[in-house]
Amino acid sequence: MNDSVRTTDGPTGRSRPGLGRAGWWPPSAAIPGTGRRPNRDPGPGRGPGPDRGPGPGRGRGPGRGRGHGQGQGHGHGGGHGLTGEILFFAWTIDGTEPTSQEDVFGVDVASGSVRRLTDQSSGVPFVSDRDPAWSPGRDRIVFMSSDAVTPTRLPVVSAAGAPVAELPVEGATPVWLDASTVVCSLHRLGPGGTFDRADLVAVEVPGGGVHPITAVAPGEYLAEPAWHPTSGLVATLSVEDPVTMAWLGQRLVVADPTSVAAAAGGGVPLGTSDLVELAAGHQWPAGPAWSPDGTRLAFSATRPCATTSPDGIPVLQMDVAVLTLATGVLTWVTDDTAGDYDDGLNDGSPAFSPDGRWLAWVRGHEDDWTRIMVDRLDHPDPPRVLLDDRHWFRWGLAW
Repeated sequence: MNDSVRTTDGPTGRSRPGLGRAGWWPPSAAIPGTGRRPNRDPGPGRGPGPDRGPGPGRGRGPGRGRGHGQGQGHGHGGGHGLTGEILFFAWTIDGTEPTSQEDVFGVDVASGSVRRLTDQSSGVPFVSDRDPAWSPGRDRIVFMSSDAVTPTRLPVVSAAGAPVAELPVEGATPVWLDASTVVCSLHRLGPGGTFDRADLVAVEVPGGGVHPITAVAPGEYLAEPAWHPTSGLVATLSVEDPVTMAWLGQRLVVADPTSVAAAAGGGVPLGTSDLVELAAGHQWPAGPAWSPDGTRLAFSATRPCATTSPDGIPVLQMDVAVLTLATGVLTWVTDDTAGDYDDGLNDGSPAFSPDGRWLAWVRGHEDDWTRIMVDRLDHPDPPRVLLDDRHWFRWGLAW
């Protein structure tokens, strides 16, 4: 199977929604007919590798390093019972690091101090590291690494950053299924010889063996998987018109854990009909994240804000919501519907704390600085800023 899957977009080089951090700027947020956002010059995705996402791509990673001069700095710390470390990737937006490549970092939520796990600041070769994820025992970290020379791969390091394994799989947005298995999104060849779909696959650690979990149809792209052993495997499913290749939309879907485990173990892959939609009715949902007990799902979605396009159509901004599965109640954690597009309040990439009481997310501008926010979900206090140095774009939280 390894010769028929990859994460690049094939001969067309077209962007795929949801595959990587750029997916948080959905195409429907653009000014109709222009492909761009208000007061923005989007340009192409800047980093090597496949994860472009629709609309203005980012392609680099945010921040790097601890405190002043390394990109994070101005950490406000957590306090109030906050514990643990949030992983993220970051890149500098203003030449604070001239090569401005993506690297993986961790921020201690109690103190706000930042450590750097990967360092590609030399710029030779141009390498981007992104989308980190903790193993179930929090003793290892997997992430995606891509450059312009070698194929995309999935390095595994210890919690301290020491190399453990390098999985030779061109996958995106990896997460852990169990202590010896990683799930990621992979582009696959269709009958016509082009990469016209993206499936979820299980990858053995450390061996690198690949087992397909899904087998979607042409024009269907699964990405951003999130796993919970009792609630299942949730992901974004993006669909394009097979004739016009226009994006038709994106939704959240989930597969039950028993079927996922069977497929990952070598059983029959799941088709689209085996996937159940969650949080229906929201535009371009992205970044799903399970609560530790699997009873709630956090994600982002786009909603109209106060800015309108020249045609009078409201521009969409991203907000973060939490869905309680048992009741179907959806609570918006952020609400920027009354704000302007350029107020810096696009919100995405949510992550629950290990105890499930807190939620972290990223807030900021497209292709510009972002900050990391934290909020106690059962407390009326306003959310607090954990990292606010405006030299960096940050994304891909894993708590």
